[in-house]
Amino acid sequence: MTAKQAATLIDYASGPVPSPTSSGAIDTSRPHVTGGGRVRPSRESVEAIYSDLEEQQEADERWAQVFDELIERCETDPDAKNVIEYGFRLNLSEEDVCKAMDLGKTTYYNYRAIVLAQAAVLAVRDGLMYY
Repeated sequence: MTAKQAATLIDYASGPVPSPTSSGAIDTSRPHVTGGGRVRPSRESVEAIYSDLEEQQEADERWAQVFDELIERCETDPDAKNVIEYGFRLNLSEEDVCKAMDLGKTTYYNYRAIVLAQAAVLAVRDGLMYY
């Protein structure tokens, strides 16, 4: 979600802002401002944001399934499985993954290349990527 989308949802949920004169009292400590300002977004714009978020959530779930399948395929190779877990699930940096697994960077990059190639094949199969 972008900051603009978040602001739109907040504006929609909070409703219209009452004007200082709506209570009948005049606040002389504030300057008199006319026009401009934030307005309540339309229902259509909010529905479009929710639609985008639902699509992103579905794609994220499908990517999670891709990595679950990769982990199952890597049961016989614990290092490849750990590269997936640490590097893609826990979002650790390459240095942290190498330290956690006691691997050199070359070995890490070899495993990473294998994992990414397999992930790309599964993602194309599931319609998450196109070639």
